Amino acid sequence: MAELLAAAEVAVAREAVAYEEELRAYFGAAAVYALSSGRGAIALGLKALGIGRGDDVALPAFTCPAVADAVLSLGAIPHLVDVSPRHFGLEARSLRRVLARGRTRAAVVAPLFGAVPPQDESQELLAERGVPWLEDIAQAFGSRRGGRPVGSAAPLAVISTNFDKPYTTGRGGVLVVNDAALVSAVDKLVDSLPAQTRSEAEAILKGLVISDYLFAAESYEPFTSVDLGYLYAAAEGDAYDLADLVAEGAAAAARHARAAKEKLMPGRKAPLGRRFVRWFFPRSAVPPLGGIKRLSPLLAALGMRHLAAAGADGSRRRKLAALFDEAFAGSTSVRGPHWGAADDEPWPVRYPLFVRDWARRPEVVARLAAAGYEAGPFIYPRPLSGMFPYYKLSRTTGRYLRGAWRAAAAVVNLPLHAAVDEDAVHKMARAVRG
Repeated sequence: MAELLAAAEVAVAREAVAYEEELRAYFGAAAVYALSSGRGAIALGLKALGIGRGDDVALPAFTCPAVADAVLSLGAIPHLVDVSPRHFGLEARSLRRVLARGRTRAAVVAPLFGAVPPQDESQELLAERGVPWLEDIAQAFGSRRGGRPVGSAAPLAVISTNFDKPYTTGRGGVLVVNDAALVSAVDKLVDSLPAQTRSEAEAILKGLVISDYLFAAESYEPFTSVDLGYLYAAAEGDAYDLADLVAEGAAAAARHARAAKEKLMPGRKAPLGRRFVRWFFPRSAVPPLGGIKRLSPLLAALGMRHLAAAGADGSRRRKLAALFDEAFAGSTSVRGPHWGAADDEPWPVRYPLFVRDWARRPEVVARLAAAGYEAGPFIYPRPLSGMFPYYKLSRTTGRYLRGAWRAAAAVVNLPLHAAVDEDAVHKMARAVRG
């Protein structure tokens, strides 16, 4: 038995090496590093670019707060750039105003929803100023721009491999180094990192099982439940029996998970004194980055399995997204996204439906719910410029970031998960149209 277990460990370790090599070949990258966190991978990449305390980093105002968290963890200052509500990419005029200040040391771009926004003008502006950039492709892995993988043109790219992404390792991230001149700097940073323990990997796998159960039972988009499942596993460790938990049913499991989440990350129910401290010392409200580690071989092996299925799933999602596009063509009340140019290939994570009269968004969501389809919570209900503590810790240029606010106010995310088929697309389209 001991020999069998040892052989299994060797096989898993071999597959973990293959995981990084598979991604390196996909991007044509100089090097790839599998890590325990996408947010940590962003911080590590920015550090390799020389970003430190007091440096300005330009980033989209409409993106995941984890991007700003990574910048703040280095003592740097996020400088928010407006986005286009059409394709959710950086708005070049806003980026030009930010760069004109002459304080920007690096930039982060982050395509959303699997769309492929135009980048030529933004790249030219960054190149003119000599500003290096990192592309966060957490929602764009599998998408292609002009035949090349999104993320392959940037000096650095970061993939999040959480449960709600195009492929998963349970939780984790990948730092892709396309610029060979940066490999030495990244090597030094990665060599000092500890490796995840097997017990940490097993806790993540337990959370993945719980999340998958909640997703299957309730037909959620995964992002509504994954963190609950992981936090429950991390908070309780081995103090519960997974079979018993599953037997409780999705509602009871979710209740326990929310209690664990509140325990680990107190929100509005936090004591008044803590809320007072957070308001006047907003950095205390930024979630801690945590220790960055090299990804466990066990989770890397899981990533290899999911990578193998990502291409077929992307094809399925593109077909469903095309049906949504057709259903909403010519509508005066809603419109679909701009997925990219004719030679681009999206990997639709979700279908971002833009409600032209944003005040009617709750009505659209209610009709979808009545038809049996969960279309929220909205992925980013506010831009970072309207979200505490980021509006107190970030810089903005211009009085309003109108595109970011429009996108946050008007987008409804229609699901494209495995339970969605052509019939479901037609039913959701009818519910949206009323």
